[in-house]
Amino acid sequence: MSIELALEDQMCIQQGSSERLAVSLERNETALCEKLETLGMKEANVVVWQVHGITWGRWQNGSLKLAGDAAKKCSLWLELRVFNEEEELHLKKSGDMWLGRWRKDGAGEATEYVDSISRFWGERVEAADAPEGYMKLEDAARKLKQILPQAEEHAKYYGLVMRSYIGYEATGQAGYADYRYVRIAAADVEGGMEDGNAR
Repeated sequence: MSIELALEDQMCIQQGSSERLAVSLERNETALCEKLETLGMKEANVVVWQVHGITWGRWQNGSLKLAGDAAKKCSLWLELRVFNEEEELHLKKSGDMWLGRWRKDGAGEATEYVDSISRFWGERVEAADAPEGYMKLEDAARKLKQILPQAEEHAKYYGLVMRSYIGYEATGQAGYADYRYVRIAAADVEGGMEDGNAR
């Protein structure tokens, strides 16, 4: 999904189905990998919020790898999301455990959802220090850098596509009941923005 498509569709409500499962597991890499295998999760992007920063990585071939082969110190992980087009595992630290949920689209109950894209700060720069299969975004003015899994499209700007699921209260009031990460995508807007509309 490009940002133009998101603007063109004006974040339309879409129909689908989704399955949700509560997850509780020990806070270590072995338990995490076993759970991903049990869930049958295919290749996916990974984002980990640590005490000292955010690290991106990939889940591939039954193995969890962080960008640049960063050390996996689960004791420092506060939250993580493992996601692809079909599903996401979202976990948060709770004492010696990770608690959260797994959500998979295309199965389970009927649902309505809205897709949107949020642009990352910075633009893509060619960098020798970006590991193979990753790209580097840099915002020189803010002195921010991050290494992200490489997206299929080649662009200057990138964003995170998110899916927000619509839920209804007993009163009939609608709101977002849950959301998940879907993919990293190009977020260039031809001609920029003017009064909130793509030119």
